[in-house]
Amino acid sequence: MSTLSDLVQAQGLLGEEDIEWLHRLTGDGQLLADLASADIVVWTATPGGSFVAVAHTRPSGAATLFYRDIVGEPIRPQWRTQVQSAFDAGEIVDSSSPDWFEETPTRVRAVPIVRGLTKTGEKAHVIGVLTRHTNLGEARTPSRQQITFDECASDLFRMIATGEFPAIDAPTAPRRGAPRASDGLIRLDVDGITTFASPNALSAFNRMGFVDELEGESLAEVTTALTGP
Repeated sequence: MSTLSDLVQAQGLLGEEDIEWLHRLTGDGQLLADLASADIVVWTATPGGSFVAVAHTRPSGAATLFYRDIVGEPIRPQWRTQVQSAFDAGEIVDSSSPDWFEETPTRVRAVPIVRGLTKTGEKAHVIGVLTRHTNLGEARTPSRQQITFDECASDLFRMIATGEFPAIDAPTAPRRGAPRASDGLIRLDVDGITTFASPNALSAFNRMGFVDELEGESLAEVTTALTGP
């Protein structure tokens, strides 16, 4: 199977810093797919004016739409206009009606991948498009956790579209199956106060000796109290 670098370099349209940005983004592909409960596909432009899939991540907690690997394949006609619009305008484009993929109703969101400023100071620009493919056939009343996960995913998609995510200066962590949202997710507000803690996250803190509710508490203060002398 061709790697992301091989596929992008074969098109000859992106530079090394663009490819590094895509690598950092796809390194968090599992987190995006799990939060969105959807397949995540990354597309880059081709010299012929189309797009090719250079990365694909399946959600670990929901059914995948793509049972066969689509990396290396050209974009399907049904998605091309939407992806082209996101690429040209540099804005998120949602499908106006359900999209059908192999008899399964889906919803598609196209997110422009904007590479922010790098060490060379080059101006931010669109280097590809990320698509989110949500299976509507499994739609059911969402739980509070699912609603929060979706909100987190939407926040990250907006950051991707403005070049704020991924953080180019952030350290790269080991990628052996991590991070996985299902292992436990804690959401904080701007003051560091916990606004949501998933059951698995709360269980992890319970095992460390914390017996109260995390929500409404300062995560820094709680963690310091558990790990301090």
